[in-house]
Amino acid sequence: MQENVPVKLCDLKISESDRFESGEELKVMEDSVGNIYSPGNLYKLTPYHGKGYASYYANGEYTRMTGTIAVADDSSKDTGIVTVYDENEKILYTTGEITRTTAPIKVDVDLSGVKWFTVCAEDKGWDGFNCFISDFVLYKIKIQNDRTKGEHNHVQCLI
Repeated sequence: MQENVPVKLCDLKISESDRFESGEELKVMEDSVGNIYSPGNLYKLTPYHGKGYASYYANGEYTRMTGTIAVADDSSKDTGIVTVYDENEKILYTTGEITRTTAPIKVDVDLSGVKWFTVCAEDKGWDGFNCFISDFVLYKIKIQNDRTKGEHNHVQCLI
């Protein structure tokens, strides 16, 4: 039997970051189209004149990551891009150019075999593009072997 074991992004340790605020530091936030986001599994990237990012160690244990990317209500009219890439700087996901008129984007990123990944927002202008990543969840695959009478169940993680 296989099961996906969800792990919230906020439960992983950030190995390195810049201009990346965690939900613990945020209050209730609003995106540019009026949706409300609660603190917790929420991050705000503020790549003013450059990039905002956070890197995580995945050790090849996760198969995918899902969540929502949204432009923050306090963002300027500038264009930005949010990208997820691996330890070799291979792009795993990109939003393409997004602005205040972009609706929230549901993402599903393949993390199979990825040891390190980085979530990065880039400001394409000079006025202050800001965005959120919300409810990001990573999934591990576990195989549970059911044994016959008298034996215990064993759980094995696939890497």
